[in-house]
Amino acid sequence: MEYSRILRRIWVKIGERDYPLSFSLSVIEKLDTSVGGNLIQNIRKTPPMSLCIDGFAYGLMAANKGMKMEEARKLCNDYVLENGLAELIPVFFACIAASGLMGPAATKQMLEAFNMKCRDKVEAQDDDEKNGKKRKG
Repeated sequence: MEYSRILRRIWVKIGERDYPLSFSLSVIEKLDTSVGGNLIQNIRKTPPMSLCIDGFAYGLMAANKGMKMEEARKLCNDYVLENGLAELIPVFFACIAASGLMGPAATKQMLEAFNMKCRDKVEAQDDDEKNGKKRKG
């Protein structure tokens, strides 16, 4: 998985293609409603698979304007067949982290916990410099 703090997205590979997912405020609201208005408590522990599946589909639709639920659910199914059902949990948490809705400190901590590669050139350069690497160009 890769992320962009600038675009507030993550990317997952499904088949031969990278797909962006994004948890906008409206996606968080839908997910909050689906768990009875207590999303923050549910994400502090292992979220239910139904929440991860819904989140994956909503995240795809938010980042890929015009995508319908049927296509998003098919892509979710394809992702699960390629990676396993348990891999939906890191995608769910990575989407929450990349959204920035948990605040800067929690966002940074969550993204670091997943060892995700940053797509933002400036941030990637900063990370390389912190780790003693020099970037060409």
